[in-house]
Amino acid sequence: MSGRVPLVLALSTAVGLMVAAPVIPVAAAPGDIQVQLMAVNDFHGRIEVQSGGDGELITAPGPDGEYGTDDDVTELVGGAANLAVALDQQGADFTAGGGTAGNSFFVGAGDLISASPFTSSVFLDEPTIEVLNALGMDYSSVGNHEFDRGTDELLRIDGGGCVGEQDVDSCFTDSTGDTTFDGADFPYLAANVVYNDDGLAPGETILPPYELLDVGDGQRLALIGVVTQTTPTIVSPTGVETVDFLDEAETINSYAAELTDPAFPGGPVNAIGVLIHEGGTAVGPDAPDFNACDDLTGPIVDINAGLATDDVDLILSAHTHQAYNCRLPRTDEDAGSATRLVTQGGFYGKLLTDIRLDVDRNSGEIDPATMVALNVPVLQGAGDPEIASIVQYWTDRAAEQGQISVGSQTADIDRAYLVGAPVRDAESSLGNLIADAQLASVQSETFNEPVIAFMNPGGIRADLNCLSTGPEDPEGNITFSEVFTVQPFGNTVNTLRLTGADIHQVLEEQFPNNPNTPDEDEVRTTLLQLSVSEGFSYDFDPNAEWGSAVDPASITLNGEVLDPEGVYTVAVNSFLAGGGDSFYGFTNGTDPVTGPVDVDAFADYITATSPVSPPALDRAVSLDPARPLDDDGSGTGPCSVGTPTTPPTTAPPTSGPPTSGPPTSGPPTSPPPDGLPDTGAPVLPLLFLAGVLVVAGSAAAFGVRRRQH
Repeated sequence: MSGRVPLVLALSTAVGLMVAAPVIPVAAAPGDIQVQLMAVNDFHGRIEVQSGGDGELITAPGPDGEYGTDDDVTELVGGAANLAVALDQQGADFTAGGGTAGNSFFVGAGDLISASPFTSSVFLDEPTIEVLNALGMDYSSVGNHEFDRGTDELLRIDGGGCVGEQDVDSCFTDSTGDTTFDGADFPYLAANVVYNDDGLAPGETILPPYELLDVGDGQRLALIGVVTQTTPTIVSPTGVETVDFLDEAETINSYAAELTDPAFPGGPVNAIGVLIHEGGTAVGPDAPDFNACDDLTGPIVDINAGLATDDVDLILSAHTHQAYNCRLPRTDEDAGSATRLVTQGGFYGKLLTDIRLDVDRNSGEIDPATMVALNVPVLQGAGDPEIASIVQYWTDRAAEQGQISVGSQTADIDRAYLVGAPVRDAESSLGNLIADAQLASVQSETFNEPVIAFMNPGGIRADLNCLSTGPEDPEGNITFSEVFTVQPFGNTVNTLRLTGADIHQVLEEQFPNNPNTPDEDEVRTTLLQLSVSEGFSYDFDPNAEWGSAVDPASITLNGEVLDPEGVYTVAVNSFLAGGGDSFYGFTNGTDPVTGPVDVDAFADYITATSPVSPPALDRAVSLDPARPLDDDGSGTGPCSVGTPTTPPTTAPPTSGPPTSGPPTSGPPTSPPPDGLPDTGAPVLPLLFLAGVLVVAGSAAAFGVRRRQH
């Protein structure tokens, strides 16, 4: 879409010592105020070091110069303790270049919590909030996943408080022994989320719309927080029934006008940034380069085009789990002269986005030439001991239930991958396995004996990796914690009756730009391929016009073509049953019956059928050989299973929060062992080893930055 932003790549030493990636801004006018914004997005509670593809990043295309081939170079990345080191080192580089620690801010662009691993999710993500508080997060926009447990729970996460029994249902004793939960130390921002007529204060925002950063000499930088307007279609509708989600661009325009009004208290604010939980996708050949901007497309491009003001200087985006570093045009610019900085830093804390800019001391404006951004890999290493100890505390609390074995596997069972990154438009072995599990969990007259199950890709949040994580978790073992991390939302498996025509409608609704989208919903612009249970299959043309992608004659159940007027009982999770992800066909269902919690159903199925293997990718068949839309295998690692794990003789834990008990003690979390599989996930070479000692010395001084703001 637009040109590449100047950058300097990240660094490492030969022995893995992480040092700062120097960000080199254009020389500013003497006396200008230097500001640093360090950002993460889509963290999703990944406080621990992750295994497999979730803990790896492609750092270079390899000797052949092409991404997506076997020689791609990868690095181990992620983990909150390593993020702390990256924050300190990038902050030290900022102060070494003349900036002040008080003008370095740590911000988020939403989805910091929920869709989280067991260690955080089982405690309602209170562990992630404790970690982010300790890391010194200053501000964040809300994301759609902050609404997963409803608006009331988001407000509790923001402001603190308990629901139900303390240390059982919420307000879990934290690493300091505190038995209350005070919420986030940083404000969540939500400019485009307002109470409707059923809410507490109709027309008012549920959280602050923006924050003003005092950068010195009377000048301020405003950060407006916005979330995707599609949120009501991708979370449980009942959880957001008292709020409305407004158009993103219109909201930004409105608050930009308010902030720049000469009558604004303290005078106009002429430096404006946006933290937005919506994003885009780079689709060019250099898209895996996380500091490039190769043909950016998607909602963020449209939102930028909808900004009727030049006053917005930079946009920190999120939601699409992509990494890019772009310049997009303001209202009077073309692509070749674009000056608005637009970034995204991937997901799960693999990257830290480091933005530097200068504010004019007199006008308060940002010179676009001084803005520079760099997505810095969060390399695994020794980690920060303070953060590591907090993470270890919660890991130990979760271990009692989470480490119970529920069965075993013969190979990695993954989400769909494309060139090392998980995608949602392709068939996956893990999705198929979950669909099989859900169908098996409701096989009785009570549930009207369903014959087909469907699973949405957005509800699958991690892979089932074969890799051992330690002596007590042999290769091929599957723990309840792993199963929970795959499906952390606590949906139920429901059954309902659909006609064959309804099922055809659902299959067509996988494809983007549904012209029948209700007026109150945002039109989904991406393909979401449902996983289906064994015995059900269909063919599709990914290039066909909407409504004609799936030939009804190809839709079969156990080899028999579905009768459009016939009635079939199907199993789906409660999210899909309510029309989630714009699958409106499911709302035509009749005779609904609520079944078990989805994670429990999955754990029971694994126990009953172990060792489990990846199901074949033959249930949804593309008619375009150039677009097979199957998992390309780039997320799959080796699996050397000896004797399969014997399924437990006692029942696995239920999915509710664990009861309290004395925490065990142990050393800080260490990174996983060497030899992780090369799953090929997106990144760039690590260079520039000069200046290590200078920056390391600065980092030691900068460590006090946490919780300053």
